[in-house]
Amino acid sequence: LFDVKAYSAMLNQKLKPALLYLWWIDGKNYTELTRPWYANTLAFPFNYILPGQMQRAATHAVHSKLEQLDPDDNRALESAVFKEAQECLTTLSQRLGDDPFFFGKRPTSLDAIVFGHLAPLLKAPFPSSALQHHLKACDNLAAFVSRILQQYFPPAKIGEGDETYKPSVNSPDTDADLTWTNVILSAAVAVCAMVGYAFMSGLVQIEIDEPQDDEETKGT
Repeated sequence: LFDVKAYSAMLNQKLKPALLYLWWIDGKNYTELTRPWYANTLAFPFNYILPGQMQRAATHAVHSKLEQLDPDDNRALESAVFKEAQECLTTLSQRLGDDPFFFGKRPTSLDAIVFGHLAPLLKAPFPSSALQHHLKACDNLAAFVSRILQQYFPPAKIGEGDETYKPSVNSPDTDADLTWTNVILSAAVAVCAMVGYAFMSGLVQIEIDEPQDDEETKGT
């Protein structure tokens, strides 16, 4: 239990800022991957509101951890967060070793936490992907992610394997097999996962103002 908490804290302190940077602060990734994904997936008006709100929150979260750096110096910021993240990945790689999971032959909560951080980093098509290359260089971590994907998330017809599904122009009958129900369910799961992560990680917060009692209102 202590090891789980210790490694979870390390992920939060060292890897999470780099992931936030990759998705939301890196200009190329945000413009070509993150913002278009949200714009195409979320319903109006959330596809216009949420990306900007999450980008501002992510920027604030990363800068708050590195207050000593100039907030306008993106190169220094990127260098700092990637250095910490690479150290974190190297530590995880050494801890995993040749074992299939972090505590032996069966997955634990730590494996789930690590997988949740590493799978998007390994599989997302980042235009700017220096940290992704470092993860791929950690062969056992890349194999760890692939093993969990194959064992617990077998490839579906949409997005099967590492390839992104694209409708075929020459075979409309084959494309017709992909029912609207499957497409809608897949999109719903993806949206729930990303938005859920946003709320759980504190990127998006909702404040509710409780109305005053009628008696208090009258008294004023």
